[in-house]
Formats: sequence, C-alpha cells, structure tokens
Amino acid sequence: MPDWDAVPPALFDLLVRALFTDAEFFVRRGEAERAAAFLERAVISILEIVESDRPVAFRRALAQPLVFHGRFLMAYFSERNLRALYRARARIIEFYLATAGHAVDMPIPPRPADQARVRVGVLRQGWVVGAETAATLAHVQRLDRERFELIFYSLISGADPVEQVARARSERFTVLNGNSVAEAVRRIRDDRLDVLLVANNVTAVNHLLAFVAAFRLAPVQVALTLNPATTGFRHMDVFLNGAFNEPAEAQADYTERLCLVPGSINHYDFTGEPVPGGAVGLPPGLERRAVEFLFASGANFYKLVPELLECWARILLAVPEGRLVLYPFNPNWTNLYPVDLFSRHVRGLFGQQGVDPARVLILRPMPNRAHIHALLRQINLYLDSFPFSGAVSVLDPAVSACPMVIRAGRSARHRQSVGMHEEARLGAVVTDSAEAYEAAAIRLARDSAALADLKVRALEARERVRGMVSLDLGPLLLDLVGERFPRS
Repeated sequence: MPDWDAVPPALFDLLVRALFTDAEFFVRRGEAERAAAFLERAVISILEIVESDRPVAFRRALAQPLVFHGRFLMAYFSERNLRALYRARARIIEFYLATAGHAVDMPIPPRPADQARVRVGVLRQGWVVGAETAATLAHVQRLDRERFELIFYSLISGADPVEQVARARSERFTVLNGNSVAEAVRRIRDDRLDVLLVANNVTAVNHLLAFVAAFRLAPVQVALTLNPATTGFRHMDVFLNGAFNEPAEAQADYTERLCLVPGSINHYDFTGEPVPGGAVGLPPGLERRAVEFLFASGANFYKLVPELLECWARILLAVPEGRLVLYPFNPNWTNLYPVDLFSRHVRGLFGQQGVDPARVLILRPMPNRAHIHALLRQINLYLDSFPFSGAVSVLDPAVSACPMVIRAGRSARHRQSVGMHEEARLGAVVTDSAEAYEAAAIRLARDSAALADLKVRALEARERVRGMVSLDLGPLLLDLVGERFPRS
C-alpha cells in the first residue's frame, strides 16, 4: 500500500480511484482471491490514517475519494470472510459523513403508546423490474395491514409497472430527494418508523442510498440479502437470511446480528413484470444434434472466474459429445458488458485447455425470461456457478425442470442455490468441492439412467419452486420491535 504520508494530498483522488477501479473480469487463477485481499488491505490502510491523530483536513482529503469512488464488487467472487473489509469501509464513510456535519447517530424516542401497528419502512433506490425488486416484494408480501403499516421509499420514480405494484402494496409511497443525503435522512426519520428494511445492495459501490443506510433511521434496521456480504454499518442492527442459506458459525461473517427465517431466503415475486407476447424461439446456433449433450449456465458474467471456466473445460474434455451454452449477460447486474472481449477470453481459455472453442456457445442478452426457459427446456444439465452461486439464475432451470449440478461453499453468497435446493428439493446433485462438482457433471453426462432420475425429481420440484413467492417476516419483526420496546 502507498505510504500515505508521502503522497501529496492533491494526488489522493487520482491514486484512490486507481486502487478501487474494478477489473473488467478475472483472467488468471487466484485473481479473485488476490483482489479481495488487496481491497481489504487498501481500505484498512486508509482507515488507519482516518482514525489517526493527523489533521482532520488531511484525513478527510484521503477519505473523500474512497467515499465517492470506492468500488467493492470484485470482493464478492472470493471465498474470503469480508467482514473486516466492510467494517473498515463503513467506518470511513461514517467519519466522512460526521466531518461533513451530518448527525449519523440519533436518540431513539419512546414508542408512542397509541401506535398499535408496527410501522415498517422499505428503502430502495427504485422499484423497477428486476430480481432485487422481486425479492423485496416477496419479503413484505405477507405483512398484513392489521399488524403492520408499510411505507415504501424510493430515490427515483417513473412509469415502471412494478412501481405501480409497490404503490398498491404500501400505505404510503415516498419519493426521496435523490440528490440530498440530509433531506432523505430527515424524511425517513420524520416517519417515526419501528423497523427499516434496507432492500438494496449497499455493498458493491458507494452511492447515496449506501450513505443513507449508514445513519440511525429507525430503532431496528435490517439489511436484506440483496447485500451479498455484511454492510459493516454500525447502525445496521440485523442481517436477514434463511436458515438453509447459512452454514454453521455464520455469525462470524457479519457485523450485524444474523437473524434467520425458516427455509431459504430466495423467494421472488415477479408480479407486475411484463408478460412477453409473440413467439418465443431458440437462439441462433442452437441447432440440436442427435448425439449431442448440452450443458448450460446462466451464471452472471462476473461470476465466471477462471477456476470455474477451467472446471467446465475439463468437463467438456471428458464428454466429447458435449457443448456448453452460456447466457451470462443478464441485466440484473448491469447493461454494460464487454461482450466481445469476454467472449474471446472464454474461447481462448477453453482452447488452451484443449477444447474446441466452437463447442462453447455464448449468447447475447435474451429478451426476457420466457426465452431463457425455452432454451433451458432443450438443455440436458445445468451447471451452477461457484464460488458465488446462482439465485435467480438457478430459479430459471428449476421452473424449466432442468437437472442441475451445484456446489455448496463456505458462506451465504456461496450457498444460495443450496438453500433453494434444501427448501424445494430440486432435481440437483449437491457437491462440496470443485472436484466433486466436476465428477458429478461427467457422471451424469455418461449415465442416462441417473440423469433421467434427476429429471423426474426436477419435474416434481417445479410447483414447489413456483410457490416460493413470499416470506413470513411478521413474527421476526414483531420480536425485534418487542426487544427494542419491551412491554412493561
């Protein structure tokens, strides 16, 4: 790390931006682990200055570029515990907000005796079509209005049909000032919430909603698993997950108190999303050959680390009649992917492993999930990603009755697909290592009877998966409010 005392403050912005620039993608084995370790060291080195006795102006000048330009997405794809990284990041953000004159802390007033219902705020950047909104709607769907008052917050507003669903399900829909932290904080605090659900990823990049989440806004503040890691924020009291998503000793990954609901957390309510019209066909290049065995994965572009791609290449080497179909450019993460550059990288990597690159078909973004489902009905075996597992990308093969191979990892972001399998009993083989994953895929490609049995299980699971559209958070929220305001 730089010797920050030797760096002229005028260069802090340039240097910090360079340190926290995302890689386009990882190209060599071990890069994901090294990137996460590097980010942790870089943030901690800045925190050491921020919490030193150096002049406030010097410390603030170093904190500012990290606060406004820090990017942490590349940490997700390692198998590291990210608690130290995010705790350090949160402390730097809190320091910067405090030195900018913001009151991050807030006394918690007594709960009004005549307030019968629990007042729940749900904070999102925008209520738009996508996986995060579908997950949020599933979280709050069963909060009945006899016991709960729902206030939804958004930094943006528009004509999105899902926003209309959100407006109908809330008692109040408040559009916050997306340009002012202080105004957003004031309006949320004025509502005297009992519980605030932070229903947005505030760990990938620093943005206004992430700054707002650093404040004490309600007596109980809950981070949903739209965050793939702990937030690190001092005023985030609870991290919510499913019992099937977390391994033993999971609390060590979080600065928040980890609270678990029964089953899997990966429930999605896609109400309001447009229903595609017209014919749904297969993508070009997918002409099916009689003896061909088709593998596929819809794991997001960012999750396709070299270790995973090399594993898939070894599977194709062992299954000469196999082809691999990838559709990694989904819009839930971004609409800006280096499609051509990444496609050349993948084909080059497979070629280096001895696999004809023509056996790998990389699809451009598909119009909607109906096209994905049409594709998956032609696939023999779906390959989930690791170490960062799939969630919505696993939902698609599950509702298409496509057999799967998945790998269970060490923390929640490595266990989403496992959680879904535990709840819905998917037609999936669950493995605990890359070697076992590879062996399972090869065995299923060679053993038609075993694959047929898995297909039967996948067909039986479809209705169970389609039923995973809501979570019952009511009992947990009532308990949390009761802890904060116990009855006399």
